[in-house]
Amino acid sequence: MKIIEALKEINLKKNQLKRLYDIRQDNFKIIIPKNMSLEEALIDFKSLNIIKFDEITERISKLSSDIMIMREKILITNISTIVHLEEIGDISLSRLKLMIDEIRSELAQLNLYQTKRGGFFDSKKFMSTDDEEKEVAQMNSLELENLVQENELKKIKMESILDKINAKTDLLSSLNQ
Repeated sequence: MKIIEALKEINLKKNQLKRLYDIRQDNFKIIIPKNMSLEEALIDFKSLNIIKFDEITERISKLSSDIMIMREKILITNISTIVHLEEIGDISLSRLKLMIDEIRSELAQLNLYQTKRGGFFDSKKFMSTDDEEKEVAQMNSLELENLVQENELKKIKMESILDKINAKTDLLSSLNQ
């Protein structure tokens, strides 16, 4: 199985897990006929259309375990697989993923400067006299936009490399493979 296939399978299993959590929550409290105890209802659960809490919990546990095993295999593969990038040299897929995450984080932070109060210039503070203290941005909007674009291009390039490698790299099951 390739890394990309494993990632897709994990997403499917996570969606299934969410649905199972919803089913368990919806069926936590049940309606039983008058003059019937909970124990009796659980014995006759199929005719009463009751989903047993323990049974759904067991399915959730198995699915969670499957997801964890698959994620561990991806982690092992990412740590063990070395790629060569022109600007950086040889690095693990794990390191490449961390670098992409770092760029995403930086972009999120830079976007805060662009969106605060319609931009990072607060007009009230710029309408001050020379005698008053004023707040001034360390770069203009265009410079900030250029920095954002530079980081976005770097992220897209790295994501593209990661996607290509994930599509052709077989999943490892242990560090010794």
